[in-house]
Amino acid sequence: MSSGWLHQKERSYAWAMKLMLWLAVNLGRRRSRLLLYPITLYYLLFSKRARDASIQFLERVLSKKIEFFDIFRHYHFFASVFLDRVFILEDGGKDLEVNVYGKSVISELEGTGGLLFGSHLGSFEIVRALGLSNSNLNFKILMDNNINENTNTILNSHNPEFANSIIQIGDAHSLLKVKENIDDNNMVALLADRLIKKEKSIPCDFLGKKACFPSGPINLAGILKVPIVLFFGIYKGGNRYDIYFEKLSDQLILDKNNPEKSKREWMQRYADRLAHYCKQDPFNWFNFFDYWEEN
Repeated sequence: MSSGWLHQKERSYAWAMKLMLWLAVNLGRRRSRLLLYPITLYYLLFSKRARDASIQFLERVLSKKIEFFDIFRHYHFFASVFLDRVFILEDGGKDLEVNVYGKSVISELEGTGGLLFGSHLGSFEIVRALGLSNSNLNFKILMDNNINENTNTILNSHNPEFANSIIQIGDAHSLLKVKENIDDNNMVALLADRLIKKEKSIPCDFLGKKACFPSGPINLAGILKVPIVLFFGIYKGGNRYDIYFEKLSDQLILDKNNPEKSKREWMQRYADRLAHYCKQDPFNWFNFFDYWEEN
């Protein structure tokens, strides 16, 4: 996987985002979801590159010839999760049914803080809803807000509190901010499955072929030496989400004699768990580009 996905033009326009936001807030979730069918069909028909990537991924995990309905379902899952972002920002996702697995893992971090590694499998934002519903959990989001800037600006401006929870990647003081928040017993969540800008990569076996994962999350964990928990917010259809927490490490210590090998081993553990959940719920995969593209 290369970072070429960064150069793909954001398909959503500001006016479209504002319209969707208005419809969602004024029509409610049930009626708004009816709009997802024509929207899904439109993007399926007019986004060849993303459609080809969907076919490539689904063939890899489903091991069958991919049909039109498979791709439609894949797109529709993505549209459903995106729409729910609006309601998570609007009211904390109060109408969503959220089942949490691995509660004991996350409970151990209450009062200590740590890093939470997520991905573009399912909903990353559902962690925000979980934080709202549990006053004992405080989350910050480490992300590059310049990616999909139109979407993030419009959605986050709808709820300034959420916008304030973001720590910008690449900021001169981003590492210090992460450490300060963890020292304040916050959990800092980040996406660990995509390369950002000219970030160095770590090759891992992923679903039967080499893919390049970002080195940043492991480097950050190695510097801070704090607990790391994997997080997967899987959309199950309707209004249901299943959240899985798994501990990756109590404290990530890199081998001083061979740090690169140590990084690969840790990142491979992440890639293996990501692959596990991809096979379990393949239509939650929202990396619509050639993930195994050669650099």
